[in-house]
Amino acid sequence: MNQIDEIKELQRQGLGPQEIAGRLKLNRKTAAKYMKVEDFNGGLPGKRAPASKLDPWKPKIDEWLAEDRRMRFKQRHTAKRVHERLQNEYPEAYGSSYPLVQRYLKEKKHLYTKFQLSRAQPSLRQNESLDRFSKKPMRSFLVRVKLLRIGLRRLSQT
Repeated sequence: MNQIDEIKELQRQGLGPQEIAGRLKLNRKTAAKYMKVEDFNGGLPGKRAPASKLDPWKPKIDEWLAEDRRMRFKQRHTAKRVHERLQNEYPEAYGSSYPLVQRYLKEKKHLYTKFQLSRAQPSLRQNESLDRFSKKPMRSFLVRVKLLRIGLRRLSQT
């Protein structure tokens, strides 16, 4: 018999969480937690993460980061730039710390690069042509990866 089923059966017999915990050698809080739940299809209620001080500003930061993808690399927002911009644009309302912004941006960057790399599908293409300058036959290989294009050439005489 499943441990949860045993707890529910003892609960139907009228035992309390302390007695059930003693019989099944469980923690009293664990027994009480399972006694409260009627339907286990939705899963157990977990602890909710407390709201972050950065939550009201996350949509604005995401908007800035989306704009940054179209800009040159050196002009993009760093964690320091984001923190300073929030302080300057919303001096009364913004009260988050720099490390909090830094952790959020690191997490977003990790998720974005992980998503992009998971979609990458490399392909190899071989092409034979004449070199423009020497007019010698040339074989080139092109390796394409999403967001990255590398061309490799090897001169060869055929």
